Amino acid sequence: MNKQYSAAVVAVMVMILLANPVLLAAGNPIPGRWEKVTQTKPGEKIRVLMKSGITHHCRYQSVDDEILICSSKNQDTLKLDLVAIDKVTLDAKGKHIKKGLLYGILGGVLAGGCLLTQGDTDYAYQVLSTGAALGGVAGMLLFAAKESDETIYISKEAVMREAAK
Repeated sequence: MNKQYSAAVVAVMVMILLANPVLLAAGNPIPGRWEKVTQTKPGEKIRVLMKSGITHHCRYQSVDDEILICSSKNQDTLKLDLVAIDKVTLDAKGKHIKKGLLYGILGGVLAGGCLLTQGDTDYAYQVLSTGAALGGVAGMLLFAAKESDETIYISKEAVMREAAK
């Protein structure tokens, strides 16, 4: 019985480590650099914060040396000067939910596998599938609560303002 508890504790600890946003952070972009924006797929939802304080919610189309092009909800094409942009964030909620589902399923299978090593294996399929289902749901819920915006561009001035706060 003691081995079952230790296996369950190990499985829970693995799930917590996998869900830790600090360990999974992709890293912030280098201030003033547009590489992460250029790697964005056309059609992805972005939020553009202008130095004037105006925020545009649109779908990314392209970026060149002078302008960022995106389309608004009513299909208007926006051409935004790069020098007037303070910050660009990518809506990554779907990506976090998928990652949570994957980690949850893996954690659930791991927990089920640990429990199977402690006893009867007649119900292996049920234990593993139940663990995967419960872990998947838990992972999706944990990662859905995570902040959904990923910063893909930030100006040097914006970094200085945030650091001064």
